[in-house]
Amino acid sequence: MASTTVKLIGKCSTFLNFTPASTPPFALHSMSPFSHSAVTGGSLKESREALEIAETDGRLFCTVGVHPTRCGEFEESGDPEGHFQSLLVLAKEGIQKGKVVAVGECGLDYDRLHFCPSDIQKKYFEKQFELAEAVKLPMFLHMRAAGEDFSEIVSRNGYRFPGGVTHSFTGTAEERDKLLSFEKMFIGSSSLTTLMLLPMHSLRVVLVLMSSLPDEAE
Repeated sequence: MASTTVKLIGKCSTFLNFTPASTPPFALHSMSPFSHSAVTGGSLKESREALEIAETDGRLFCTVGVHPTRCGEFEESGDPEGHFQSLLVLAKEGIQKGKVVAVGECGLDYDRLHFCPSDIQKKYFEKQFELAEAVKLPMFLHMRAAGEDFSEIVSRNGYRFPGGVTHSFTGTAEERDKLLSFEKMFIGSSSLTTLMLLPMHSLRVVLVLMSSLPDEAE
């Protein structure tokens, strides 16, 4: 392994994620004793809802982005660039309000190609690095059965984003090491199996994305 320190973020972190549908009232009840939680955007519509929910509570923040299984919405909109610009406007609005803390959830999911084909996923995963570069936020990433393509796209766009976390990692040890070779890339996992893959003498649990949050909840 290239690094002597394993970078890991899991559900023990204070950065939790909920979808808009699961947030009220479940998320507010479940986030205790955590000081902050994030509502995850999975589409343009969900990202708007996530921001609305985040504005209801000082402990809540959110992401803006399109999940790999929903990337078809760019082309289904009839105006992919206009759809992207709507995401950008929303992200900037949320940043101004102190609520949007990351771009995502975005990435590749080859386990569920029946929702969106791989070529569309790759095209709009790469496009969302443009969003991260424009707003200078870290990325909340998703990878399922797509290690090679995922790593290739991240490598090609590494200069465009300040860091991120690949959440709920379930890949191989080789894929893990490749991800951790990227500067400022973290792995998220709630899996004991994944934890057991890591050399315990170098295990370091970190809180990622929290640097984007204000010191005090509003």
